[in-house]
Amino acid sequence: MELGKERKINELKVRFYRSYAKKPTGLKEYKIHKDEIEWLSFIYNTFNADELGEDLAKEAYEKLVEYGLTDKEINDIFEKLKSDEDISKAFDKAWAKQIERNEFEKYTPFEMIKIFLGGPYELFRSFDSGLKELWDYNYKTKFRQRLILLISGIIFWILFVVGTYKYFDYKRIKEIENTDISDWERNMNGIEEETISENSSERTLTGF
Repeated sequence: MELGKERKINELKVRFYRSYAKKPTGLKEYKIHKDEIEWLSFIYNTFNADELGEDLAKEAYEKLVEYGLTDKEINDIFEKLKSDEDISKAFDKAWAKQIERNEFEKYTPFEMIKIFLGGPYELFRSFDSGLKELWDYNYKTKFRQRLILLISGIIFWILFVVGTYKYFDYKRIKEIENTDISDWERNMNGIEEETISENSSERTLTGF
């Protein structure tokens, strides 16, 4: 295979791998479509020798068997992909199906909590909201969910920080006020005691 063709195929493989393998469930979460058979056959036969995608290759094989294909049929399909054009077409069909499937994928409750609490931190730390990738891969439902979670998360943390600051500031002021009141009371008690003592002394001297 020519270097240019090999590079193109590798780019397709990496693009596919990033889309599928980044998911916790990989390929296991759905039934494959007939338009994905050729590409999954290619993935199974080429990723097998690639340590990075070995697990993905196994999942692809399991999906093809689940679809009803035998090892011979899988290999026969792979053998028909003789040119980079054939492989690109196989990828395009599988990719179109995946893009279509992505539209209605949702976050799990645990993922939503992580985005709500940790998303704003990641946003301000690395200026990466994660929204662009969702938009690029047609994750419309996830895009809306993440946008809402990020906005509400930012509002939550702002209110939390402001509320915490005001609470401790209120406590500080109260402590100062209590200290001032205590000092005032001590001073007043001291004055009263001095007045009583003076009055007592005067009565003693006058005999009354």
